[in-house]
Amino acid sequence: MIAVKRGPCDSPPVNQRRRLMTLEITHKGDALRFEVLAKPRARRSAIGAVAGGVLSVAIAAPPVGGAANEELIRVLAKAISVPKRQICIRVGEGSKHKLVEVTGLPEPELRERLAVAAG
Repeated sequence: MIAVKRGPCDSPPVNQRRRLMTLEITHKGDALRFEVLAKPRARRSAIGAVAGGVLSVAIAAPPVGGAANEELIRVLAKAISVPKRQICIRVGEGSKHKLVEVTGLPEPELRERLAVAAG
């Protein structure tokens, strides 16, 4: 039997971490959808990391009267440089787990802009 030399990035733990750090984006017509974990009542609103295919977003607004949802849309719109009207919450308006839809932006561009915003 011949031994196969693996590089450090080919190991199962690294591949698993890479998969966990990749945002899962689906296509629905001309729109792109991805999951968001909203964290209301944060000190400041900011795009966070991706874990388990879900984007984490800190929201400064409280989850009362739709204020957190409005702030989430504002933060995402600013982060990816699109008008707020191109972003909507499709599922989970009353939950921390949301399905967000973005129109008018190709997937590679969306990924790049979110990566820049997340730092």
